[in-house]
Amino acid sequence: MSVIIHLMGRVTKDPIMQQGRNNGTEYISLDLATSQRSQNAQNNPENPYESVFYQCYLNKHLAERLSKAGVKKGTCLYI
Repeated sequence: MSVIIHLMGRVTKDPIMQQGRNNGTEYISLDLATSQRSQNAQNNPENPYESVFYQCYLNKHLAERLSKAGVKKGTCLYI
């Protein structure tokens, strides 16, 4: 079973290129901060949103594209 999700948020720290332990495959890991409407929005009307953090792992092809695009901390991404 697979699921497709769409995320839009900001990178929380500079992406890091890494290699897999077993096969040496290169990938990049980054953390993405997004906001979503809170379940308790009625209890807190002045701030109805909450932050949600996602840890993303992208293959070598996407890692090269991110590097060329100059993605760094604070960059807004749509994944």
